[in-house]
Amino acid sequence: MGYRRTISLHLKLNQKWSRQWGPPQFIHNVKQPEIIVHNELTDDNQDFVTGKFCAPIFICDQNGTLLKRDNELLAKENNYPNIRNGTLTFIKYNDVIYGITCRHVVEALNKYNEINKKHWLDNYHVSGQLPDVAQMHFFIPKNEYQIHINSDFYFIRGDEFTNEYPDIAITVIDRNVLKLSNRVPIDIQDVDNNFIINSDTENMGAIAVGYPELLREIGDTNTNLISELKISVVNIVANIASVTSNKVRLLSELREVDPKVNNLSGMSGGPILGTNEERWGLIGIITQARDIQPKNDSFFTEPTVWIEGEKIDIKLLESWITAIPKIFNFKQSLTKCLYMPSNFKG
Repeated sequence: MGYRRTISLHLKLNQKWSRQWGPPQFIHNVKQPEIIVHNELTDDNQDFVTGKFCAPIFICDQNGTLLKRDNELLAKENNYPNIRNGTLTFIKYNDVIYGITCRHVVEALNKYNEINKKHWLDNYHVSGQLPDVAQMHFFIPKNEYQIHINSDFYFIRGDEFTNEYPDIAITVIDRNVLKLSNRVPIDIQDVDNNFIINSDTENMGAIAVGYPELLREIGDTNTNLISELKISVVNIVANIASVTSNKVRLLSELREVDPKVNNLSGMSGGPILGTNEERWGLIGIITQARDIQPKNDSFFTEPTVWIEGEKIDIKLLESWITAIPKIFNFKQSLTKCLYMPSNFKG
């Protein structure tokens, strides 16, 4: 059984240090019909546990976010930080672990690699294919680790005539990545327990989960030589506005919202979970999360959550998997750990 929350939107920021959890912050807003959050999606304190199904993926060189300057990691005056991130969702199908994010997140990585390639050519006269250690990759910061996503992503086929493609990229995930990042995949074949058939969504609400770029912070440690990166995972409980053959839209208007929660860039690739009292399951992947505060030309007059996503079900997933080569090889892992001697002092 689930428990009831009479809310149209719930933004929960679990602000997480790279080494420890910080205090959670809550935003509750009552505007529309109640949404029931299934009890498997929260712990005994009614805190969300949905962050275990996804992780932030940072576009970085071989060191991940280690050894980076604060001004590279943090946004200034609401501009995006130099080091960007998206969100990666983990699922299991036929005992294989897959990672799903957005096509545009992987395209951003590819763009950074083009810039990096030009840097090597202009400064060191190195041309041709760079070794992995000299390229940019996706990394998950976790405690002292920078966990390398050591596999290539593949884009989903679309309509070449109209140049329209699903905003989805998929890869196979090394199980060691899950172990180090302390994540678990959503088993979408577990129909009896948690997978939702999309025709049922009219009786459900949804939770969108991801890691906004503008909510990062830097915290102090016990040495003045090292700082820690603070990353917030956001859970948005909202109404399902529509579900089509391949799209999901969430829409909820708010009465008030924390002013620092506005731009949700970085949530792309995160899961959209359908939920009611009896069941929950993965129904979509976030592709766009619009700003919460209304703009001058907006037809909304109050803060509004408007999230677009690619629908996912078993049939669609099976078609996405065909983009992955049958012979799949993992890259050499560039995962690193920052070791701090116990007697080290600043």
